[in-house]
Amino acid sequence: MYNKEVLEELISKFGIENTILFCKMKAVKNAILYEDCVRNQESTADCIEFDFERDWWQNKYEELNKTKAL
Repeated sequence: MYNKEVLEELISKFGIENTILFCKMKAVKNAILYEDCVRNQESTADCIEFDFERDWWQNKYEELNKTKAL
């Protein structure tokens, strides 16, 4: 299942407010994992997944916040 599908399920089951919080938490979690990966000098290939996930969930957090404000 891709992130987009997960996001849609979360909105359906938990509502927009809880999903916004989840997106922020998921982005922060992946930022922590990315920073740890880089700090431990692991290969770029190992860290790239955390980098992508951090940005994807952060973008969805921002998008949902804008949608909510409308």
